[in-house]
Amino acid sequence: MIESVLPFGWQPPKKCLDDRVLRTTTNKWKACPFMSTVDWFEKNIRLPKKVSAFSGFYNRNNFPYQTGVLDAFDDIDVKEISLDWATQTGKSTLIQFLPSKIACTDPSPMMFACPDRPTAQEVSEQRIMSVASNIPELEKRLLPEARRNSMRPDLGDCIVYMAWSGSPASLGQKSCRYVFCTELSKWNRSKSDEADAGELVRERVKGFWNHKLVFEGTKTVEGICRINKLQINATQQLIYRCPCPNCGDYHEFNFDNVKWKKDSKGKTDREISEATAWFECQSCKAKIKDSQKMKMLRAGIWSENGVKIPHKFKGSVYYTPKKSKTRIHFHLESLASPVVSFSDMAGEFARCLKGEGKKTLQNFQNSWRALAFSVNIKCFKWEDIRDRLILKDAQRYIVPAWAKFLTGGVDIHKGWQVYTIRAWGFGGRSRLIDWGQTTDYSEIERKVITGNFIQDGAKLGMPVLLTGVDSGWSPFEVYQFVNRINKKYGERCRAIKGQSKGAPYWMNKLERSGADGQKIADGIELWNINDYYYKRFVLDRYDIPQGNEGCFELPIETKDDENYLRQICSEVLQEEENKFGQKIYKWVVIDVRVGNHYFDCEKIGAAMADMCGWDRIPPENAEVIAVDTVEKPKENNDFLGDPDEFWS
Repeated sequence: MIESVLPFGWQPPKKCLDDRVLRTTTNKWKACPFMSTVDWFEKNIRLPKKVSAFSGFYNRNNFPYQTGVLDAFDDIDVKEISLDWATQTGKSTLIQFLPSKIACTDPSPMMFACPDRPTAQEVSEQRIMSVASNIPELEKRLLPEARRNSMRPDLGDCIVYMAWSGSPASLGQKSCRYVFCTELSKWNRSKSDEADAGELVRERVKGFWNHKLVFEGTKTVEGICRINKLQINATQQLIYRCPCPNCGDYHEFNFDNVKWKKDSKGKTDREISEATAWFECQSCKAKIKDSQKMKMLRAGIWSENGVKIPHKFKGSVYYTPKKSKTRIHFHLESLASPVVSFSDMAGEFARCLKGEGKKTLQNFQNSWRALAFSVNIKCFKWEDIRDRLILKDAQRYIVPAWAKFLTGGVDIHKGWQVYTIRAWGFGGRSRLIDWGQTTDYSEIERKVITGNFIQDGAKLGMPVLLTGVDSGWSPFEVYQFVNRINKKYGERCRAIKGQSKGAPYWMNKLERSGADGQKIADGIELWNINDYYYKRFVLDRYDIPQGNEGCFELPIETKDDENYLRQICSEVLQEEENKFGQKIYKWVVIDVRVGNHYFDCEKIGAAMADMCGWDRIPPENAEVIAVDTVEKPKENNDFLGDPDEFWS
C-alpha cells in the first residue's frame, strides 16, 4: 500500500506521459509499504526517563488508549482531532512524537503552535529535535547543532514551523499539511485587529486536500474554554470504553462510577476513601479492583457514549455508522491512566472537597476529570445566609479562641465610610467581629486601626493586624490618611484599588494622585487587588458548613441587621458578550437600592488576610501574629498580566 493517497482527478505532468519516460521511471519506482503510526512508534520511539515512568521503546500496551488516536491519525477521512484529556495522560508527548514520524514516512510541511514563544522554543529543542536525534533514519539528515534554528526545526526533507498564540505573524504566511496545537486552553486571548489565534491556524491547511489538524488541551472554565468549543463542534465525540470483566458490557472509566465507604457520620473521609475505593460496573454492579484495571484498559475501544459495539469488533476506534468522522473529539479522565488508581481518584476528591472553596474543586474538575468548570455563582438569598452562617454562641466584639489575627476592610464614599473587622484562623476559617458605618476618618482610626478586641481565654486584647482602605472614591484623601496612620502606628493600613485582571495582589509606588495629579508627600504604596479573585474567595465560603476549614461565620447580632445580610448577597457573576462576540463575565449588583458596600469590605478584608498569610497559620498552639510580620512582596510597576491568560 502506498503511504500517500492521490486525490480524485489528479493528473501527472504532461512530460511524464511520454512512453520513454514511463518505461524508464517505472522500473525505478518502488512501492512504500504502509506502516501504521502505532507500529512505527514501537519500532522507532524511545521514551526517556525524564518524560515517562515507562522508559524505553514505546509500547502500546502501556498506553492502550493512545492506539485509537494514532489510528485516527492514519485515517484519511479524519481531518481534525482534538484531545480533551486530563493532565499527565500523555497527550502533549504523543503529538510531539508525530513530526518525526511524518518526516520519516511522508515528509510534508508542518506547523507546531504553542501558547507562547518560550514554550515553543522548549518544545522545539527538548522534545521535537531530541526525539529526532534518537532515530537513526532522521539523525543523519539533521543539521549540526550549531546551525539549527529552534524556531524552524529542519528534519531533513521537511520543516516544522514553530508558532505561538501571541504572534499573528508566526501563525500566518505558511502553507502546511499538518498543524499541531498544544495546551490550547492557555492560548492568548488578547484583542487585536487579527482573527482569533485558533482560527488563524486553520487557514494554514487550506492548500492541502489531505491535511490534518491536531489540538490538545485540558478544559478550564465553561463557555470560554477553547477545547470545550472543539468538543461541541465535533462530528463524533468519543470516550474510552472498557469491558466489564464480569458481564462484558462496555463502560467509560468515569469517576462517577468510583465508590468508597464513608465515615460514621456519612461524610467522605480521605483515609477511608483511599483504603476502600473500588470501581462499580453500571450494568451488573460488580466491584472492580485496581488489579483488574490494566486488563480492561488493553481491551478498551473508543466509541461514542451509548453506541453498541459489535461483539467481534477488533479495532481500536468504533465510529458511529452513518455519521461523518471529519472532526473527532477524544475525551479521557485521569482514571484511565495506568499510574492512577481508583484510590488515588477518591483520595484526591476527598482532599479537594475539604479545600478552600471552589478553586480546589475546579482543579479536580479540570485536571483530573477533564471537564469544564462552571464559573456561574448562584445568587444567595439573605434569608438563607441568616439561617446558615449565624452562630448562636458567637458575639460581637468577642474574638474566638481559634483566631490568630484580625483584618479590616473599609469602603469609602462621599461623606461616609463602611467598615468590617474579621478574625482569621487555621484553614481560612473566619468570623465577623465588628461592622458599621462612620462619617469621619477619625472614627475609622478609633474603631478599626486602634481597636482592641477581647479574645476568649486570653488576658490581653487583640488589635487589628492590617486594614485595607478603598481609594476608588477619593484617592488623595485616602493616601493622606494611610500615610498619617502608618507614620503614627507603623504599617497597619494600606491603600487599596480594585482591578479586573492580574495576580491576586501587587503593589505600585506612586508619587502623585492619579485622579487629580496632586503630589503625595513621601509617596504612597498603592496595593492593587483582583476583584474577581477575592469576590469569588468570599462567595465560595458561603456554602462551607460552620466549624470547618474555610467557613464564613457571623455573630448572633447580625440576625437583626438585615442591611448587612442583604449587602453581602447583592453581587452575582453574569455572562455577557463583548463587541467581539466573545463571552465575558461581569459582576453585577442585583439590588442597587441596598448596594454592596459591606461585600466590598469583606472582599478587602479577605485580601488583607491573604497578605498576612492566612494559609500559613498552623493548626495548633500558634501564637498571635505580630504587627511587624506582615508579608510585603516586592514592588511591581510593570505588571501587564492578561486576564484571560491568568484565569485559563
